[in-house]
Amino acid sequence: MYNVIFNSGFLGFLIWLLLFAVSTTALAIGIRCAWNLSKAWFGSEVVTKELLLQLKSGDWQGASDYCEAHGAFGAFGAFGAVVRL
Repeated sequence: MYNVIFNSGFLGFLIWLLLFAVSTTALAIGIRCAWNLSKAWFGSEVVTKELLLQLKSGDWQGASDYCEAHGAFGAFGAFGAVVRL
């Protein structure tokens, strides 16, 4: 293993450098996408708290109307909030 990594010359060093750069970039893009999707999916904290209050009180239609009005949770938002209960 040591010979493959350190004794492969300039071409081997270039390949390892590109592998590191590409994997780091892929990780950064994945984290950024996950961060953006989580903010878009769950909306603001105020919307989440209000929706959870409506779901806990059993007002399912009100919770559905609230999701549609604020557009923060999408089609499966109410299900995701129920799972978090």
